[in-house]
Amino acid sequence: MRKFTLSSENIFYIILGAMLLFLITRQAIVSPITHDEVNTIDLSQRSVWDIVTYTDPVPNNHILNTLLLKAGIAVFGDSPLTDRLFNILFFIPFFIFAVLISKLLFNELWIRLAFVLMISLQPYLLDFFGVTRGYGISVALEMVSLYYFFLRLKSSEFRPLVLSVIFAALAVYANFTLMNYFIPLVFLLAFHSVMLHGKTQKKLIQKDIFLLLAVSVALVMLCYLPFTRMIGTNQFVYWGSTGFFTDTVKPLIISLRSGTEYFGWSHEKVSGIVTDIVILVFLSGLILIRYQKEKKYFLYSGVLLLSVIVYNHLQFYVLDIPFLNARTALFFIPLVVLFMGFCLQAVWHKNMTLSLVMSMFLSILAVQHFIRGFNVKSPYEWGYDETTYDVLNEMNDIVNREQIPKPVKVNCHWIFYPSLSYHIKYQYADVFELVPYHKDIQAESDARFYYTEAQELEKLSAKFEPVKDYGWRSRFLLKSK
Repeated sequence: MRKFTLSSENIFYIILGAMLLFLITRQAIVSPITHDEVNTIDLSQRSVWDIVTYTDPVPNNHILNTLLLKAGIAVFGDSPLTDRLFNILFFIPFFIFAVLISKLLFNELWIRLAFVLMISLQPYLLDFFGVTRGYGISVALEMVSLYYFFLRLKSSEFRPLVLSVIFAALAVYANFTLMNYFIPLVFLLAFHSVMLHGKTQKKLIQKDIFLLLAVSVALVMLCYLPFTRMIGTNQFVYWGSTGFFTDTVKPLIISLRSGTEYFGWSHEKVSGIVTDIVILVFLSGLILIRYQKEKKYFLYSGVLLLSVIVYNHLQFYVLDIPFLNARTALFFIPLVVLFMGFCLQAVWHKNMTLSLVMSMFLSILAVQHFIRGFNVKSPYEWGYDETTYDVLNEMNDIVNREQIPKPVKVNCHWIFYPSLSYHIKYQYADVFELVPYHKDIQAESDARFYYTEAQELEKLSAKFEPVKDYGWRSRFLLKSK
């Protein structure tokens, strides 16, 4: 690891990292607990044994995240900020190791900047450091693993090998879909060990392979029960079986868009343009890499990305596990951006001006997208829960103004139930009584308030009238007539 100096580049990284940490923390403070977080919080109340063995086999149980959440609640209590505390903190190693990777692998300033900006200014990815889910934690651990993977390639020391595989295993424990990264990484580390030590140092090869096998076996033992219970209860129902591009690549790009408008373009067009840009950068690097003397890191990065994609296909065709969806495929971002960085470096060795233009274009694209796409009030994935506080405050004002006897019965569309139930429990338990969870439209409900989506208005109109609308009239708070 290079000695830290307070250069202008490092000052820029410190300011950028501090700004992003502030925005993530602010989002975690002001945004209500979301639909999926409530299930995770409920799971954290179970015993450690129940959590690690997946006794309740729901996909919200990202085990490492759930265990950290359980510890956080035990120490700090249950509140939106403390529930999300460890996720916020994991942004710090995520960003630090993004910078360290750039300094380890790229000699040119503009390529380093492009890499860091493309990695860290993804609004959709940053959202997961502000919610109590395992996705952000897993990508942070992946970043640490990647740094030590390339440090191993560079130094040939044993310690980076140990750290790379251990952090990769922890990433899997934070989010099981990182198994798509872990297995190809282990094979590449084993291959590198054989190539490094050759036939003359068999004991060193055996030492490396033993470590890789030991960590892999330990991980399999930890994951066996959760995996079998997830498969046995069909927890992959939200994934796809059409194809890798249709089910994984396109949804990931659309989600990375974070609802940002680009010239009125459709999701199809945006995903096509982004794919074309990535392919163009890849092709430029693949064509011009022959002019670069050092090709090892370029090749290992490309093979790692390709191996992860191949493994994802094998998992589908051999194990019948569907293709990943957007949020479960977030770990592809570091792998793709990393290889893009190597491609920009390959172009640099042949045409510095072209590489500079490409790096600046990608950097500007990342900056403007972050400015326009990051919503400090709510994570994009759960935007429908952004107004939970507003709805509760509006109902409370009406109750106080009209002196309605308490507790006041509240009904809602099923998608709003988890967030409302959490905040009613901790803030309005003596004011509101939430109707039990249901998925049908209860037009004859005796509730005083009904919070629902726009498409249910007509069926509820006989007994309820709108009080206020939210989200560009996509959600309505109704009151009994």
